[in-house]
Amino acid sequence: MKDTRRKAETLELASESLLAINKCGLQGKFKIWCLQFMLIPKLLWPLLVYDICSSTVEAIEAKIKKIYKKMAGGSSGSFRRGNVLPKSKAKFPNEIYPKGV
Repeated sequence: MKDTRRKAETLELASESLLAINKCGLQGKFKIWCLQFMLIPKLLWPLLVYDICSSTVEAIEAKIKKIYKKMAGGSSGSFRRGNVLPKSKAKFPNEIYPKGV
């Protein structure tokens, strides 16, 4: 049994989902969250279960990288180095609410 139909379905799912995430009114960091925690896990199942060739997976990966860079607002050099998101100083609960409060 061939999985060519599943290949087309997975490509369509990736394209439609990337377009929907990109067109929503959220800020870039929230779009990235949707991409990382909603779309990628949704795509992993068909990629792991069905026999989909590596060139198709690489095409999907290229689409995701292109949209990811656009959402993050970084250049291609910063994307390669992993400096995509701006660094923010995280505050721990004890810094926000001191013990005396």
